[in-house]
Amino acid sequence: MTVNHAGALKKEYFLSYLNLIKISRNCTIEQAKEIAIELFFHHNAEEYGSHTYKRFWDAFQELNVELLTPYRNAEEYGSHTYKRFWDAFQELNVELLTPYRLAV
Repeated sequence: MTVNHAGALKKEYFLSYLNLIKISRNCTIEQAKEIAIELFFHHNAEEYGSHTYKRFWDAFQELNVELLTPYRNAEEYGSHTYKRFWDAFQELNVELLTPYRLAV
């Protein structure tokens, strides 16, 4: 995908970019995120500025939430299973946000 260096890229750009990586490489959204950080940002959050990086993280979070939608109904899976899932997600979410917190 061509990048215009004139301004900050939008979240919609990264939604498309992450989905493209996910589909073309047949990988998870987490793996797509890692690939994008390597290939697009070159492991440098400031490569295209903090606004662009934040929008990248916003897009990643949106895609992550879409994946979790089936688990929102705790009764369907039982409260204990849902609690364990939610605790694991919260722990993972903190790990995912750490690079963003350092970049801003």
